[in-house]
Amino acid sequence: MFPFKAARGNINFSEYFHKISAHPISKDWGWVIAFLIISAFNGWLLKVSSAYFPILIYFAVFPLAAIIYSRFSKKTWLLVLILVFSRSILAISLCILHLPDFSHITIFMYSINLLFFAFLLIDVASTRGIVVPALTVILIILLWIIIGWQPIIRLVLYCNLIVTFNKAGRRLKKYLNSFDAAMVVLTGTAAFGLALGLILGSL
Repeated sequence: MFPFKAARGNINFSEYFHKISAHPISKDWGWVIAFLIISAFNGWLLKVSSAYFPILIYFAVFPLAAIIYSRFSKKTWLLVLILVFSRSILAISLCILHLPDFSHITIFMYSINLLFFAFLLIDVASTRGIVVPALTVILIILLWIIIGWQPIIRLVLYCNLIVTFNKAGRRLKKYLNSFDAAMVVLTGTAAFGLALGLILGSL
C-alpha cells in the first residue's frame, strides 16, 4: 500500500507532503541534509570558478561567525554589525564568482538550486500565505527579462545558502539543546559538503 490516500482517483500530495515534513527525522535533520547539498554545490561552483583559497575556507567556517556574534547578543549594534559583515562576505563572493556557461552539468546543477528555491517558496507559502512567494516569483521573472539569468542565479544561490543555514541552525539548536553545538555541526556539514563539491568539480 502506498503511504497516501486517493481522493476521487487523485493522489493527495498535500497530505502526503505534510506527513513527511512532520516526521521527526525530517523536522530535525531534513534541513541539515539540504544545507549539505547546497554546500556541495557551492564547493563545485567554487572549484570550477577557480575561486581563491580564502573564499573556500570562509564558505566552510562561516557558521562559526554565529558563535562569535552570539557572544555579543546583549550589544545589539555589534550583533547586527557582525551579522551583516558575515553575510556580506558570502554575498560579495557569490557576486564576483564566474558562473560557468550552460552545459549538461551546469544545467543540472542550476536546476537543483532552482528546485530548492521553489521548495523554500512552498515552505514560506505553507506558513505565511501565498502572497510573498507569488510576488517573489513575479519579481524574479521580471528581473530575469531585464538583467539576464546570471544575477538571478546568484540571488537564488545566496537565498538557498542563508535560508537552509538558518532553518538547519534552528532545528539543531532545539535538537542538541545548544546553539554552539549546532553551529559546530553546521560547520562540519559545510566543510564536508564543500569537500564533496571540490571533488565533483575536479572530475
